[in-house]
Amino acid sequence: MPKGRILAVDDQRYFRELIEGLLQEEGYEVRASGTFLTSRDWLEGRKVREAVLVREKVHTATRALMREIGVEIVGR
Repeated sequence: MPKGRILAVDDQRYFRELIEGLLQEEGYEVRASGTFLTSRDWLEGRKVREAVLVREKVHTATRALMREIGVEIVGR
C-alpha cells in the first residue's frame, strides 16, 4: 500500500522522471505528466486538494483549472 498519491507535473521529461523515481522509492504512488491539463481526469477521481509548485511560472489557464476543480496552490 502506497504512502500516498502524488501528481508530478513538469514540462521537462528529465525532471518528471527524476521526481517520479525519487518519490516511488519513498513509497508513493506517482503519476507524472507533462501538463496539468492532461491530468484533469486523474485528479477529479481523487481527493487531491493541494498542489505545491516547484517552479515559479505557471500558465494562467492552469491556475484557473486548478481553482475550478478545487485544488489549492500552496507554496510559491
